[in-house]
Amino acid sequence: MMVCMRWLALFMMVAMAGRVLSMSRGHAPDEPTAEFRTDYLNRQQRLPLSAVSGVDVTPMNSDVTPSYAVVVFHRGDKQWTERTFDEHNVMPESERHNITQDTIVVIHPDTGDVVDSFGADTFYMPHGVTVDQGWNLWLTDIGTHQVMRIPQKDTTPDLILGEKFVPGNDDTHFCQPTDVAVASNGDFFVSDGYCNSRVLKFSKEGKVIGHFGKDTAGEDAAPDSPYVLNVPHSLALVEQLDLICVADRENGRVLCYNAGLKEADTFGGFNRTLVPAHEVGRPTAVAYNPKEDVMYVAAALSQQRVWSQSRPSYNPPRAFIYDMEGNCLGGWGYNLPKLHRGTVPSSPIAPLNCSKQLNCAKELFSVVPLHHVTVPSSSILHNGT
Repeated sequence: MMVCMRWLALFMMVAMAGRVLSMSRGHAPDEPTAEFRTDYLNRQQRLPLSAVSGVDVTPMNSDVTPSYAVVVFHRGDKQWTERTFDEHNVMPESERHNITQDTIVVIHPDTGDVVDSFGADTFYMPHGVTVDQGWNLWLTDIGTHQVMRIPQKDTTPDLILGEKFVPGNDDTHFCQPTDVAVASNGDFFVSDGYCNSRVLKFSKEGKVIGHFGKDTAGEDAAPDSPYVLNVPHSLALVEQLDLICVADRENGRVLCYNAGLKEADTFGGFNRTLVPAHEVGRPTAVAYNPKEDVMYVAAALSQQRVWSQSRPSYNPPRAFIYDMEGNCLGGWGYNLPKLHRGTVPSSPIAPLNCSKQLNCAKELFSVVPLHHVTVPSSSILHNGT
């Protein structure tokens, strides 16, 4: 039996303020509160959630309170092992069995009741989930090397990008894409991902506008070049600053680039380092809160520079709050299980004097009370893929 505590980390992060507050379609959802909860799943339902790879929020009936729900993207009975991909990043025929469970589960944030579930027999290795301002679901499947969009109130994709089971690095292929960020004008960005280490920008029609990453860095680029990405794992769009920010996981940093939404020809230009290399460990997720103008960063404090299946990392994770000038304002999570992707509180705690030359976490968690989180330290989430 899978460890039942695995699901805890997804629901610790109730307040997806960065995305919820920036959305507007009809009735605006109630603002989530910065409350940590560990009891979102109704245990009596015995939901078969295993490795959870993504979480976001979506609207419910406007006549109910709250009017938003938690969307969970998980891998069912599928596990990422050393056999999942061959040396060419192709999923072998022996591994090409789709997940028969519903991989998308919509959960009431107060009761933990499942209000909807779907996605069975569709995905092979789920990774990222994003809800855009039109309430469409955007999902990445690293098994098929595809990005999909599912319209609101539907259960099947109306847009699929990438060739199924065929990795590549041209304009029509991905290689294990990890995340999607969608702008208010319909343009969207894809972090691509585990083996291409690039970020692509698309028009709302799904046409490539441009990209940046390793192949644009140049042969003589230094290892710490902002274009030498190593597993861009999560994206956060900051429209008011025209920035697309990237959790560059294996380089241990968060970088921001020009999104090119206001001036198209600026797309891909490096703009700023938000979190310097290895200041917080390995950042796995970023989420922007436009109301507070801060970025939330989930990271594992791991000395392990490169993740591998044979050496999965279960090091204590942390979540940090940064302003957009790169100042560490605070955080939480001393005893949290690994935060892989997720949502975050809407208000930062008191600012700290966090030196860029020091490990931010050492100072931060010497003063942050543990009551900011109430998750058992024995909890376990999946291996951070």
